[in-house]
Amino acid sequence: MRMLDTDTGRFVDITDWRKARYAILSHTWEGAEQTCQEVREIQKNDSALSQKVRRACEVARSHGYRYLWVDSCCIDKTSSSELSESIKWMYVWYRDASVCYAYLSDVEMDPEQDTVKLRLRVSRWFTRGWTLQELIAPRYIVFLSKEWQIIGTKTTLVADIELVTGIENDILTHTKSLDEVPVARRMCWVATRQTTRVEDEAYCLLGIFDINMPTLYGEGERALRRLQEEILQRIPDQSIFVWDAVHPYTFRFFEASDGATDDAHSGLDLTSLHPTIFAQTFHEFFWAGYVSPVPHDLCQRYLGLTELDYPPPDYTQSPYGLRTRFPMLSIAKCFPSRPLRAVDPKGLTLQC
Repeated sequence: MRMLDTDTGRFVDITDWRKARYAILSHTWEGAEQTCQEVREIQKNDSALSQKVRRACEVARSHGYRYLWVDSCCIDKTSSSELSESIKWMYVWYRDASVCYAYLSDVEMDPEQDTVKLRLRVSRWFTRGWTLQELIAPRYIVFLSKEWQIIGTKTTLVADIELVTGIENDILTHTKSLDEVPVARRMCWVATRQTTRVEDEAYCLLGIFDINMPTLYGEGERALRRLQEEILQRIPDQSIFVWDAVHPYTFRFFEASDGATDDAHSGLDLTSLHPTIFAQTFHEFFWAGYVSPVPHDLCQRYLGLTELDYPPPDYTQSPYGLRTRFPMLSIAKCFPSRPLRAVDPKGLTLQC
């Protein structure tokens, strides 16, 4: 892992970052950021680092950190293998950092703290794709203003951050695991964020879902499809299929089912509505944050079905797309006319 020495401004290769005490910078790219090659030339000629890198080193050094990692200059992006490897480990690097400095270049300090908080809420930093994992992964974040002054920490500003991002307090403070958050809700977090390259919309979520897949710049929107396929293979959560404000299949399903008989051929031709069962863009998950899936075993017990009647879902990729089966249950037969309450062993109450 290549880092900057905050004393000298020179690169240092750290063989095992887990044993190192280092700071890490989170920021939005603006204009021409200094690249790895440019910093190497600067080090040869004893020239000055950019103001952003230099000030970041000063802040880290003032807090007792000798090493600092900055994505814009510590990754050699001319090497596709190094870039891919860095994306693979980036979530872990932010998670293992002793401190993360989030530099908000568009937030100016003000004597009124409420004014600063209002400026923070509309900061560009909260609109970028990569800063999502940079917000969630570190345990300790210090937010810095345009003047490199401390605005507050993730802990002291958690209420404002939750309001802006929609991410629960428990996730931000690491009292709740990401594995406990439905897939659709995690997808919702990035629905309004943007990345410079379309592939990064998917790649910036690899750490959020603990997914390891090759990065192939040039594949375009195919990256989102591959991410959803990988998630489906690793996480047993069908909320990944619940996207869009109104799922495009919903109304057409009821139209096709109205007055239908038990004929096995009656139903809905999904391919006429949408090319795949997967979302085509992250924006389609905008309202998915309200989805809470019911675990398969709980649903099975509640409906009184056997493993044979209601087996766990199985997904098979084929040249024609994704092959799977979804149980179609009659609401009239499965649920009585009045609401019932079911409680699972963990205390979760379901209203049906």
